[in-house]
Formats: sequence, C-alpha cells, structure tokens
Amino acid sequence: MANKDASDFMLEEYDQIAKAYFGLRDQMSLWFRVYLSLVAVPLTVTGALLQIGDTDQLPSLTSLPEIVAGLLVLVGVLGILVLLAIVSTRTEMVMYARTINRVRGYFVELDKTASDGHPALHEYLVLPWTDNFPPFYERGHSVFFMTLMVGVVNGLVLGVGIINLFKWSLWLVAAITPLSMLGHWSVYQVAACLREKSWKAKCEIPAYRHAHSAQPKE
Repeated sequence: MANKDASDFMLEEYDQIAKAYFGLRDQMSLWFRVYLSLVAVPLTVTGALLQIGDTDQLPSLTSLPEIVAGLLVLVGVLGILVLLAIVSTRTEMVMYARTINRVRGYFVELDKTASDGHPALHEYLVLPWTDNFPPFYERGHSVFFMTLMVGVVNGLVLGVGIINLFKWSLWLVAAITPLSMLGHWSVYQVAACLREKSWKAKCEIPAYRHAHSAQPKE
C-alpha cells in the first residue's frame, strides 16, 4: 500500500510539473515577442516623425532625432532585462524537466526492486530518467541563439542611440555590438552555472544519482 500511495503521488507530481513546464515555454515565447515589439518602437516613432515633418527623407544613423536616440538606448536597457527574464524562464524549464526525469527515475528504481522476472522498465524508456539531463547551459538550443541575437540587436540599438545622443563616431557601434553579444552570452553562462550549483546543492541524493550505463540522452 505504501508503494501504491507513493506511486500515486509521483504520478500526480509528474502531471503537474509537465503542465508547469509547457506554461513556462509559452511564457518564454511571450517574452521574446515582447522584445521584438520593443525593437519596433523606435522605427514606429521615426516613421511618425517623418510624417509630421512632411518629408520622405530618412535620417542617417548619425542624425536621428533625440527622441528616437533616447528610445534606442531605452530599448537596449529593457532588452537586457528581457533577456534576464528569458534566461530565468528557460532555466526554470530545465529544472522542471529534470524533476520529471527524477519521477521516471523513481519508477526505474522501484522496478529494480521487483523480482517477478518481468523485463526491466528502463529498457523501454527513451527519455532520460535521472536529473543529469537536460543541462542548464544548452549550447545549440534555441535559447542559446536567442541570447546571441538579443545581444547583437541590443548592441546595435545601444550603439546607434549613444552616438546620436553624444555625437560620437559611428565606429562605436562596431565596438559595442560584439561586446554586447559577449556580455549577453556571459550572462547566460553565469545564470546557468549558478542554477546548476543550486540544483546540486538541493537535490544531491547519492543513492539516486549513481551512474546508469544505459542512460538515454536527449
């Protein structure tokens, strides 16, 4: 009876965590759409100013109106905050995915205690059943490329905004953009590393985390 009660709890946990995971996925997509909307604001304002000024001549990158330059800097700053939200949401998703894997691991370990000669449960599982997967830092995953893209765009909008506000050289944009991309990438790496350390500190169970030679990977 005790095993049945525990199994029922783990199945309910699996169901609730899976729902929360997909909810976070939608939230991450929403944050990215918010960022794209923010980037479009300065372009919309520029178009409105051109209509008000009754001219079709587009300003150059070094002669933008101050209000547009200020908006570009603001968008760059807000973009950093949006990236932090995206990274935080993704690491939460990884935490939930690992929790789901732990639930699978519970049933794998429970199956190993059975001695009725039935086939081993882990032989039929395709997804991971330990909390080693997925990694918090996911090179090649969509969040990785999203981070790089936001870093490049933030570098461009910040650079263009700054050179218009302070009348600096256009070459500043070429310097800021790669530094911005590197900075955003570093933020993602640090956030993933901190989350990994926190996970290990809270969830380390030696009896559970022993090596599984047949452990499937995502």
